Amino acid sequence: MSLPKEIERKISMLHSEVVKLFMSDVCIDLTPDRINVCISDSLSGIGFEVLEIQYFDLDGNIVDTLEKAKYVRVIANHRETENIRHIFTFAVIGTRNKYKVLYLQSAVQV
Repeated sequence: MSLPKEIERKISMLHSEVVKLFMSDVCIDLTPDRINVCISDSLSGIGFEVLEIQYFDLDGNIVDTLEKAKYVRVIANHRETENIRHIFTFAVIGTRNKYKVLYLQSAVQV
């Protein structure tokens, strides 16, 4: 399904904001209990409402703990793009029980 050009531009702008935000070290030096909070707060700060956060291992399997995770998938809505779900994938890099979240990719679900 093709989206109107105006909506496509808006999505592109919003996703660019997410890239800039997470590449500016917004979620670094985190303890495991702060990862979801940092992601949610950061996305909320630019108008997203986080609906779901899931952890994945290297093989793409859902895992239940951050210690097993290499990726985080976030599903969110944005007030400026009704009926469109934004899907963000972040890498989770851990060193000595401190974690950093880096942007990897994004998509939308209409």
